[in-house]
Amino acid sequence: MFGEEAVVTVAKHLGAPPVFVETGHDVPAAPPAPEATALVDSAVHAVKALGLGWGAAHVELRLDGRAARVTEVNTRLAGGLIPELVRHARGIDLVGAQVRACLGLPVDLTASPDAAGAASIRFLIADTDAVLGDPGGAESAAPAVPGVTDAALYRTAGPRRPGRGLPRPLRPCHRRRRGGGIGRRTGPSPRAGHRSGARAGGGAAKARSPSVWMPV
Repeated sequence: MFGEEAVVTVAKHLGAPPVFVETGHDVPAAPPAPEATALVDSAVHAVKALGLGWGAAHVELRLDGRAARVTEVNTRLAGGLIPELVRHARGIDLVGAQVRACLGLPVDLTASPDAAGAASIRFLIADTDAVLGDPGGAESAAPAVPGVTDAALYRTAGPRRPGRGLPRPLRPCHRRRRGGGIGRRTGPSPRAGHRSGARAGGGAAKARSPSVWMPV
C-alpha cells in the first residue's frame, strides 16, 4: 500500500507448522479474481479505518474462503526484500517513493512497461542439521537457471570446530533471517517467476501454497 492505493499484492510462502518460517515471496500474487479484489478492498479499508493513508503501509491478510481477513497493518515498507521484487517486476521504486513523500515531493507509482512482469525470492532454509560444502559453487550455479538475477549465501563452508573459529552448521531455524541464503528470479509471468525462484533457492526452501497475502 502507498497512501490509500494498493500497488501490488504479494504472495508469502510459509514452511511447516508449528513455526511457519517464511520461505519466499512472489510478486505479483495470482489469486482468482474475486479473492484478489477482496484482498485489495480489505487492505484499503483497514488503512482507512486506522486513519492512515500517507506513505507506505504493509498489510498482511489471510483468505478465509473468499473473505480476506486482516492479520496486521504496519506503517512501513515491506521487509524480505519485497521492495526490490516490486522494482524488478513492476518498475516501481517504493523506497524512492517513500523518500520523495517524506520530502513533500510528488510520487509516481506508475508501472514501467519495460519491467520484468514478475519476480520471486526464495530463502535457503535447512530442514535438518547441515553444513555448506561449496558456497562458491552454489552461488555460481544458481545464475545458470534462466531468469535468475542473483543468489547469495551468507554462511561459509564447513562444520564448526571448537576453538578453530570455523562456522557453525546450518540448523533447522525458526526465523527466516537465520537461514543460509537467498535466490531471486524475474520472469514475464507469475508462473515463470515463481517456478524458477524456487529453483534458484536450490530446493532447500520448501514452500507450501501461499497462505498469507500482502498488498504493498
